Order: sequence, then structure tokens, then C-alpha cells
Amino acid sequence: MSLGGYVNDIHANGDGTARQEKTMTPAALEGLVIAIDHDKGDLSFLQEISDGNVFVPFSITYIDDTVFQGKAQIMGDLPAVGTKTATAELKLGFNGKITPQ
Repeated sequence: MSLGGYVNDIHANGDGTARQEKTMTPAALEGLVIAIDHDKGDLSFLQEISDGNVFVPFSITYIDDTVFQGKAQIMGDLPAVGTKTATAELKLGFNGKITPQ
């Protein structure tokens, strides 16, 4: 997980000094494995989010009960659902930073 924020680059000037260039990087999360319940329409729900043009509120709880929140969109293609595990792996891109709850 990347919380998002600034990435700094330092460039040399012709007079021997240096300048800083800041680039904002949005938060991202890869490898998020979620359970898919076909009876509840989970895959259709994810497709609706992916088809949309807005960032939607997400809340992510880690195994140690740490909770992060932000507004995100699904990146890339929707993953194939594992037939044995009924899980899928998502990649999310956030609008701005991820914040702890």
C-alpha cells in the first residue's frame, strides 16, 4: 500500500546549486484479495464501480484491525474469480491520500 503524498526529485542548477521538484502521487493498493459472493452480486457491484466515473468511498481493515479509508477507483481489468476460493485480487487507485480511521 502506498499512502500517497509527494515524491521529491533533486535537480542540479548550472551554478552548482540544486532545486527540488515535487510530484504528487496518489495512494494505491495492490494485491487486495476479497471474497466474492455470487448470490449477493458482488462481481456485478464491482463492475458498476469500475464502469463509473467517480471515486467511491472505501474502507480497508487489515488483519491487525488497522483501518484505512479513502475514495478509490478500481484500476485495470476486473480480475478473474478463483473457482476454488471464490476470491479476486483488486488493484485500487485513490483520489488523494489514504487516511487512518
